[in-house]
Amino acid sequence: MYLRINFYDQDVIIPDQDLLGPLPGYLGKERNSFCWPIVSAKVKGNKAHLQMVNDYGSEDLEATLTRENDSIYVLKQGKGSTLKVPNDGKWQKLPSTLPFVRPKRQ
Repeated sequence: MYLRINFYDQDVIIPDQDLLGPLPGYLGKERNSFCWPIVSAKVKGNKAHLQMVNDYGSEDLEATLTRENDSIYVLKQGKGSTLKVPNDGKWQKLPSTLPFVRPKRQ
């Protein structure tokens, strides 16, 4: 799992889904094109309040993304649907709290 985000410019284009236009970001999964677009992001301090929808448009949820330090971000699901992604032909539920580590710039 990975996040592609730009909450300030809100100009992230999802590959092969440019019909959605520029967005604050998305949650993606390696090896397939399924994603959860972030349709709204409001930043207050070190926390962003997010509205997300799956790329089918059939499920949505609220979440927070908290910056713990310069390299660790924690996504926590709130109200709404459960985050699920396809995995080997089945739907896999994700934990309600997901830590993300920002890759080092080269």
